[in-house]
Amino acid sequence: MLTSLEIRGFRGISDLTLRMSSPITALSGLNGTGKSTIAQLASCAYRRPPDRWRYYVKDYFPVSALDPKPFADDAYVIYSYSGPREAGTQQVTVSRAKVEWSGYKRQPERASYYIGLNWFIPKVERRDSPSMRHVA
Repeated sequence: MLTSLEIRGFRGISDLTLRMSSPITALSGLNGTGKSTIAQLASCAYRRPPDRWRYYVKDYFPVSALDPKPFADDAYVIYSYSGPREAGTQQVTVSRAKVEWSGYKRQPERASYYIGLNWFIPKVERRDSPSMRHVA
């Protein structure tokens, strides 16, 4: 189970630690407060099973005309996981090393899904939408 996210330098979130004590977590707030950013980063927390699509930070935070600076130069996210008692807790840091995001190899495997409002925008507008890069 994902137990916390430590987010630094993504869109409007300069410094946030979110602790989750339940496998179900709800986010609410006004527009522009970072709910989608948190949900997008949370969906990148796991390695996907080999036959499934996988989410990466670069899928949600590409540099584009609509979002020219989606993350700070020193942006990172630290994922904390809790597993079986014998496994204890695990932390994985995903950060940008020069031009690529790195740190994914130690993530636990689990299917995750992200369905945001962008899924419902007209197809003609999807071309420039930063989080719709993989949708046909």
